[in-house]
Amino acid sequence: MAAPGCLSKTRFGGVLTYGVLPPWWLSIDSGGHHTQKVYKFAKEQFGRRIWAIKGESVQGGKRSPVWPTKKPSSRSKASFKPIIIGVNTAKDTIRWCLHIELPAPGEASASYMHFPADHDLNYFSQLLAERSVLKVSGSQRYHV
Repeated sequence: MAAPGCLSKTRFGGVLTYGVLPPWWLSIDSGGHHTQKVYKFAKEQFGRRIWAIKGESVQGGKRSPVWPTKKPSSRSKASFKPIIIGVNTAKDTIRWCLHIELPAPGEASASYMHFPADHDLNYFSQLLAERSVLKVSGSQRYHV
């Protein structure tokens, strides 16, 4: 999914066009000082695909999917829970995608990441600031 307002190449009737993609969903980080307000708002907006998200708490290097495999349903609206995001998996995926080579002009490359031209060096230094560190616990080895 592209961020709201991003230009993207799309095919309509076999013709490659550029257009603005509408968001497929919106997510609000429910961590922080206003968790219950975010939960209440997301519960009220359930049908509009506005979801409260929360980063997973993991120990021992376990990895969960970035997005849950089970889609939220209207049945779960009564017992509202935020969507748990696999933060470590997302970081691994982004780190992997940053290594994909620039595709040739006119060619597509799955998972290649495009960035707006106006992003400065500070943006990229923050994006690359975290390092994956190998940890050993007993006989288990994992990256954090």
